Amino acid sequence: MYTCRFDSSSPFNSCSAETDICPVLDSGMATSLEYQVDTSYEYYLNNWYVQMDLVCANKVKTNSMISIHYIFYGIAGLLMFSMPDRIGRKPTMILTFSLHVAA
Repeated sequence: MYTCRFDSSSPFNSCSAETDICPVLDSGMATSLEYQVDTSYEYYLNNWYVQMDLVCANKVKTNSMISIHYIFYGIAGLLMFSMPDRIGRKPTMILTFSLHVAA
């Protein structure tokens, strides 16, 4: 849930992303629109979706990013689960941390 106002002197009113925010942003008239997340909403959750302002982002694109992340996380688990037994915990951590830094 969001609160919006189209004039800086008017108060914020409840609005929807699909019907109020995204059409205005797509039309290029975003200079007159101010919106913020309604923190009084019962199911409000401050997460990366809110922090990165993905309110009008393509849902397929954002969901595919998450899916790809967890697919590769699973593949890495299958390929690297036996490494601590083979080369030890410390070398495994050094290797995985270096891969994380490189990524």
